[in-house]
Amino acid sequence: MKKTLFLCIISVFVIVAGTGTDCTGQDDRGDFSIEILGDTVKTISDAGGSGEFDFNLRNHTSGEICVTINVPPSLNNLPEGWDWMLCVGGTCKPPGEAADICFSAGSILENSHLSIITSTESTASEGHVTMHVTHGDETDHQTFLLKLAQ
Repeated sequence: MKKTLFLCIISVFVIVAGTGTDCTGQDDRGDFSIEILGDTVKTISDAGGSGEFDFNLRNHTSGEICVTINVPPSLNNLPEGWDWMLCVGGTCKPPGEAADICFSAGSILENSHLSIITSTESTASEGHVTMHVTHGDETDHQTFLLKLAQ
């Protein structure tokens, strides 16, 4: 009897713990999330090449939300001559320009990627870029690392 009761309690705990809610019953996912499609660390073999990091944005709300996607220079560590490009939902932004994107309730914004472009003259072995996504007071970030095989 005690074993059965213990198993029932454990089962309820596992079910409740896997629902994405905190102790107050509130959803703790936030309004949006960054969904990484693949690795956040890539290695390429040729200087002058680039690495592309694919991601989606998911709206967890029941209404449209607008987010700002920014790549703050102070958080990046790119060697001399390396650069990056952000493409969100098929629209590409040059370095230094934020992307303001709105997407509908419960939807997924697909076809997004951040590219890190290396220099043909570079002797550096790696560089990283950190992307920030902001909606109101909520901010999420993701760092992407590109390595150049030596």
